Amino acid sequence: MSIATVSEFMSENAVAVIVCIAVLLLILLKFVFNVFFIKLKRWKNRKKGARGEKDAVRYLEKHGFEILEEQPTYEYKFVIDDELRQFEVQPDIIARKNGIEWVIEVKNGNSVGITKADTRRQIREYAACFPTMRCGFYDATRGTLHKVEFIEGESRCKNIKRVTLSFLLLLITFFLGVVVTLIVLHLQKI
Repeated sequence: MSIATVSEFMSENAVAVIVCIAVLLLILLKFVFNVFFIKLKRWKNRKKGARGEKDAVRYLEKHGFEILEEQPTYEYKFVIDDELRQFEVQPDIIARKNGIEWVIEVKNGNSVGITKADTRRQIREYAACFPTMRCGFYDATRGTLHKVEFIEGESRCKNIKRVTLSFLLLLITFFLGVVVTLIVLHLQKI
């Protein structure tokens, strides 16, 4: 394609090209903002998490717990297809009260509550890794400790598929750009 041909194409389809470029820039801008806000949110969550863990230690000590470890790292082993595997697990607090050891996950803000999938998965992992310990989570938002026990053998699971709002907005932006481009090209032919 020669420079003259490109130039003719650009002049004939200038509006469509500008719309396409604008849509691509909007998508890129949305991506950049998403990355920035994700990093900002992670930083705030780490800061809030550290504050929640300090509150949890004070609460537990006030209520007769002996803090054995904070943020310990343990190695957990399991077998997949006859091959021994291992991973690290890092609970927030290991504590003891009345001779019973507890593994405690600290949560605050939006992640609080056993109804949250991430919290359940973490505590379920602790139950598997530390079968002789009692599992619990500390709600740093409300300042409460909750004992968690899993009922073995029961399944109440449903398969739910969700599409995030961000992904939907990206698709809508893309399709709007395509529709506008097609309309502009169609109008230029008329």
